[in-house]
Parts: sequence; C-alpha cells; structure tokens
Amino acid sequence: MQPENSKSSTDQSEEEMARNLGTESRRAMTFVPVGLNMQKFQLSPISCTCRRIYVQICVLLVIVLLLVLIRTISNVRVMFEEYHMASDTDGELVVLPKQFAQSRSAFCLDGTPPGYYIRYGQFPGNTNWIIYLSPGAWCSTPVDCYNRSFTALGSSAIAPIFFPFTGILSANEEENPDFYRWNMVKILYCDGGSFLGNRPEPLIHQGKPLYLRGTHVLTAVIDYLQMNTNFGAAEKVILAGSSSGGLAALINVDHLRKKLTSVKSIHALLDGMLFVDSQNIYGKHKMKDTLKDVFHLHQIADAPAIQECTSSLASSITYRCMDPLYFYNYLFTPVFLISSLHDSWYINNALAITCPFKKCPPQEVVVINEYKLAMLRALQPVKQSVHDGLFITSCPAHTLLLTKWFYQRDVSVNNSSLQQALSRWYHHQHPVKYIEDRHFSQILNCKTVTY
Repeated sequence: MQPENSKSSTDQSEEEMARNLGTESRRAMTFVPVGLNMQKFQLSPISCTCRRIYVQICVLLVIVLLLVLIRTISNVRVMFEEYHMASDTDGELVVLPKQFAQSRSAFCLDGTPPGYYIRYGQFPGNTNWIIYLSPGAWCSTPVDCYNRSFTALGSSAIAPIFFPFTGILSANEEENPDFYRWNMVKILYCDGGSFLGNRPEPLIHQGKPLYLRGTHVLTAVIDYLQMNTNFGAAEKVILAGSSSGGLAALINVDHLRKKLTSVKSIHALLDGMLFVDSQNIYGKHKMKDTLKDVFHLHQIADAPAIQECTSSLASSITYRCMDPLYFYNYLFTPVFLISSLHDSWYINNALAITCPFKKCPPQEVVVINEYKLAMLRALQPVKQSVHDGLFITSCPAHTLLLTKWFYQRDVSVNNSSLQQALSRWYHHQHPVKYIEDRHFSQILNCKTVTY
C-alpha cells in the first residue's frame, strides 16, 4: 500500500497535466489577429461600400433606361398621331408595283413606276371619286426632259410621301361642302407631257433613257385603282386638273368615260388651262410653239385620247389639237372652265411680261389687253353651251382649284366664290356663265396673284 503523500502527488500531477492540456486547447482555439489578418479585416467595410455604389449605379441606369423608354413611347405616339392626322386630311403616296407598271409600259421620265396620292372618302360619299391631274408645265426639248427627270416632276423615287389636299380636294366641310366626303386621288405628274405622251421607244439624252409615256401612265393608274380600290364600283367621277393638268383632263376625259362604262355621271373641272394663241411682246407665238414642240417630242398624235381630233386634220397641223379651245369642239363630257382674263403664269411665260402689274409700261399693257380679248373671243362656244359652265375672273391668277381662293370670296364673280359657282353648276341649279371683264386698271387692288 502506497503512502498517502505519494497518492496525493500523483493526483496533483494528473490535475496539473489536465489543466495544462485545457490551457493548450484554449490557446489553439483562440484567434489572435495579427499583421495580414488585421488588414483583411479592415477591407470588409470598403468591400461593402463598393457594393453599395454598384447598386446605386445600377438603379440609376435602370431609371435612365425607363426614362428613355417612356420618351420613345411618347415620340412613337406623337408620330402616329401626326401620321394619322396626315392620312385623314392629306393624300398618301402609292407607287405602282414595278411589274404592274412594266406590263403596261407605264414609266415616269426616269423609268420609275408612276404613282398617285389618295385619301379615302366617307359614307355617303365613298362611292364618288375626284381624280386630279396636277400642274407642272411641260418638257418640250430633250434637255428639258433630262433635267426634269431628276425632280419630282419626272420621278416617283423622290416624290414626297404626303401631299396636302386643299381646295377641291379638302376634307373640310366648310371649305368644300359638296365633295369633302368623296374619295380623292391626285395622280403624280411625272411624264412632262400632260399625260398624253405616246413615244414607243425611250428618248436617249446624255446616255440616259427618258420615257415619254404619259398616256400609259394615266391608263395604268386608272387600271390599278380599279383593281385595288372600290374605284371599279364608282357611281360619280370628276376628272379635274390645273394648268398642264387641266389640259390633260380636257383631252382625256372622254376617253376615261369610255373606260368607266358603269359610272353614272362623269364631269370635268378645267382650271387655268385656256392657253390661247396670243402674240407676246417680241412678236412671237410662244404658247403655240411650246405646245407644238410638246406634241411632236412626246409623239402625241396617235394617243387614243386625242386621235379623234388628229385623225381629222392634215398631218402638218395635227398639233392644233393641243390648243384647248380647238379640242373643245370634239368634247362630249360636261366641263366647268376656271380661268383668269389676266392669267399670271401666261403673262409671265407666254407673253414675256414680268413687270409688277402696278408698274407695267403702257406698251406692255396693250399686249395684255390683246391677250384678254383673244380669250374672250375663244370662250364664245363655251358661253353658248347648254351643259358647260364658266368661272372667269379678272384678278391676276393662274390656278384656283387647290388654293384658298377656291372657297374664299376675295376672288368672286357675280358675288359668288368659285366653290359656290361650281356647286350651282354641278347640281344643275341654273346655268353658270360667270365672266368678270374688268379693265386692267381696275384689277390692281385684287388680293391674289397665284402662279
């Protein structure tokens, strides 16, 4: 048996070893940050700050994107509203499919397909149509046609998408009470020959082929309208035109009547197209010579619309059929003629008089008065017609159908605006032969001069 002090010593040694072991274990489990560990610990707040910045940047980007999206949507809405408003009041360009145009040999001067502007009508006028032929003079030489082919008067490729429909084409009931609900079509004038050109082969100038196919252009557009709109079921049709387009309407309207056999009524409105033959200040007959050159360059003699006239004349004088008041003798369709006895375009271009009316010298006033008398003489057959109407103002103007003077009374004859006179004629209320013959000195206060 061991002595008690020996046992006690052993127990103490075991306890001491246990304490030492516990102390070492605690030391091993204790984390003491030193050196590098302290630096890692200090980076923690910095990392947190960077994440916060990243979040803020992301939120800001989202806000910016939302703002851009909202702005874009707003712009799209505005563009749609503008397009919708334009489509309701203006004409929208339709270019004929290339294959369709080629099958009918119908080309603008530069070879592009022809086209038209259209605004559809509303009930009860949606079975009625106004087909309008635009002004734009002519190209009477190869150089003229070549230069013209680079403009909207010779190419559908650069024609504007919309065209403002005003005057007789207006959708405003107050301005155009008789026709504002009708279907409206303005055919793009891109042939330079009053829709009468019939030249079979292109004219080559400076290596560029020029297509003088106006009669094919008009036919193709009418065919396309019949096939792709309700124009084929039209009940009433008015063929209207201004200046060179008025001459086109005059010569083409009977031919159109033969094509539209199911239409109940066809009329023609002829605006600013009384191109009478009158001598200018240099003793030249500029108007007759221009129309003669157009007739021959575009080979119009055999065009279907004019052939009844040309076939009755010797070949040396067939160009006379381009004289509107000569061709009038062959006309069957009722027409309403609109013109000025002091046509501002004619005075400038055909008479070569460019002075302001208030300052024209006496010798030029004499030439203007001779022109006025020639027009009054030429109008006698129209005055005697039972079916045809006249609105002839003395105010210096050229065309009126698409201007504000169509409905405003600043240009009035017999106390009637053009719109009122046209309405009376169209609805057969009474004969309309309105002619205002004033002396040159009395027209100087007119409010309008249009070209």
